Amino acid sequence: MDVKFKIAEESFYNNGRLVLDSLENFESLVRNAFSETHDMTDVTREESGRDAYLGIGAGELNVVLRDLVADIPEINKETHIENGIFFHNTKEGFDFSIYDKKYNLARLYNYYMGSVGILNGDEKIYDIYKKMKMKKIEWKKVVDELKVSVDSNTDLKEEKNLLTVAGEIQFGNWAMTYRDLFRLLNAVKNPGIDFYVYVTATGRLSELLSSQTADFNKTQKIIEENIELIKTPIWVIGLDIE
Repeated sequence: MDVKFKIAEESFYNNGRLVLDSLENFESLVRNAFSETHDMTDVTREESGRDAYLGIGAGELNVVLRDLVADIPEINKETHIENGIFFHNTKEGFDFSIYDKKYNLARLYNYYMGSVGILNGDEKIYDIYKKMKMKKIEWKKVVDELKVSVDSNTDLKEEKNLLTVAGEIQFGNWAMTYRDLFRLLNAVKNPGIDFYVYVTATGRLSELLSSQTADFNKTQKIIEENIELIKTPIWVIGLDIE
């Protein structure tokens, strides 16, 4: 079936609206991404106490929406954090992110080879090219350039010039929202998340998914129940179809 997505509901927490306004063009790019039309495969759903009905597969929906978001400039797809550094490989993490690449490289260099560093960091840093989604020879060139830009056993100084954005697109079981928020809490301290975007279903789209799927109202409830723990500015998006 052809479905046209739309943002039907939204809410903000911890001055999220103010932060969104400060992110140049980001709001319009997200709204445009989530207003596209896409052909989705029908699936027959059967649930206890309800007649079989046609719906949409959550897995396919996740893939489609992640691809739409990936078209936004500066957006990185699957992003996970290790030792306060952003990486991109198959390890589970945020669905998308925006961050200062130079600042992240400086943090990476300092973790491996800075004033403190780690044991054999000068060798281990060359082995992470796959995590950086780069070819070995390409990553070696990057590391070599970093090494000549700073004295040995000295931290590489780099100012952060871009707010860090992390986001989730969640159409799985509603309990996954707790897992997503725990990931956010862990990332807030190191390296820090300045703005969090959470996309989930509402309205007709929610009805086409399983009744146990995360949705806009359930997400709001979970966030509001834990708002004293969550300090990051948040934009919750309730996505529907026309």
